Amino acid sequence: MRIVLWQNELAFHQAPHIRALAKLNNDEVLWIVQEEMSSIRMQQGWYIPGGGDASVIIDPNKSEISRLIHHRTEESIHIFSGISLCAMIRQAFNECLKTDARIGLLVETSDPDGINGYLRFLRGRFWAYKYGSRIAFILGIGKPAIEWYTLCKFPSASIFPYGYFPEVSCAEIYNPEMAGESDIFNVIYIGLCSYGKGVDLLISALTELCGQKWCLTIVGQGPYRLNLQKQVLVNKLENRVRFYPYMQHEQVLKLLVEQDLLVLPSRAKEGWGSVVNEALMCGVPAICSDRCGAQDLLQEEWRGETFATGNMLALKEGIDKRMHLGKPDIALRQRIHEWSMLYASGDVSARYLFQILNHVSGLCKRPVPPWFTLEMAKSIERGAL
Repeated sequence: MRIVLWQNELAFHQAPHIRALAKLNNDEVLWIVQEEMSSIRMQQGWYIPGGGDASVIIDPNKSEISRLIHHRTEESIHIFSGISLCAMIRQAFNECLKTDARIGLLVETSDPDGINGYLRFLRGRFWAYKYGSRIAFILGIGKPAIEWYTLCKFPSASIFPYGYFPEVSCAEIYNPEMAGESDIFNVIYIGLCSYGKGVDLLISALTELCGQKWCLTIVGQGPYRLNLQKQVLVNKLENRVRFYPYMQHEQVLKLLVEQDLLVLPSRAKEGWGSVVNEALMCGVPAICSDRCGAQDLLQEEWRGETFATGNMLALKEGIDKRMHLGKPDIALRQRIHEWSMLYASGDVSARYLFQILNHVSGLCKRPVPPWFTLEMAKSIERGAL
C-alpha cells in the first residue's frame, strides 16, 4: 500500500513511527508538510527530524498536491492531521474526497471548555455527519481524543487509540547511587509556562509538602513564568525551585534523566504530552492530569499515575506517595525504560499502525495498542473504548 501522511510540520515526536512505517511498508511512504518547522517550535528547543526511508515533501503547491492525491488512488491511504489544521491539509483533504483513496485522521482532542468548546463540538458533529462514512479510521491521540470523536458521533468501529512516540537518545539510565547519599527528591516540569499548563498547581502542591526534602526544576518560558516566580517568592521557595529557559532537546534529556519524577499538571487540553514518553524512556516515573493523552502510558503505578484536572490536593497526594516510596532506584528506572522501549516506542507504534491499516483493509482483526494493560485491552473488546 502507498501511505501518505499530511501534517503541518516535521515533528520530532512523529518522526520515529513514520520512519519505522517506511521500513515496514513494501511500498512508498510520503511525509508531506506545509513547513519544515515553525519559528515558535524552534524557540522551544524542537529540532528538525529526518524522515529516514520516508520521502519528505515540504510546502507543495496546489498542482503538486493534486498530483500527489490522484496518483495510484486505489492503492493509497492518506492520513491527515485533522481536517482544517492548515491550508495545505484542507486542500489535500477536499481533493482526496474526490477519489477512491482511503482516508484516515491522526488527531488530538479539541478543547471542550466554554462557548468555543461548544462550537468546536458542533463542528465535530457536522464533520461526522458529512465525512464519517468516508473516513476509514481515526487515530485518536490518547483517551481524551477517543472520547471527543466518539462524542461527535464518528463511528466507534473506526476510532483507534494512538499516541506520539518521540525517540530518546539517552546513553544510559541514571544510577542514583553514583550521586552519593543525597535524599532530596527531584521533581521536574518541562514545557510552556502558561496558566493552562497548571504549573502553579504543582508549586502549590509542593508548598503543602514543605516538611519533606524536594527540589523542583522548571524548564520553559511563557506568559505565566513571572507569576510562577512570584508564587515561589511568596512561599519562600527560592532555594527549592530552579527556573531554566528553553533548552535544546539533548540538554533537556541530560537534565531529565537525573530526576526522580516528572509532573505534567495541565488544566487545559494537552493533546498528548510527549515529555511523559521522554521521562519513561529515561527511566523516570511521571504524573500527569487526565487532560493529557499520555495518561494512557501511566496505567500501572510503578510507571506513574494520573490525577483529576485542576485538583491540587489529588496532585499533592500523588507526589507525596512518590516521595514516601523514595527515589526510584536503578532497578525501577531500568524497568521503566525497558517497558517504554518494548511497548511505547516508534517501532512498536508503527507495527500497531500497520495492523490498523491492514484491519481497515479487511486483512486482520482489530489490533490492541501495545501500551495498553490487559484490562484496557478487554475494554476495547467490550467496545468501551
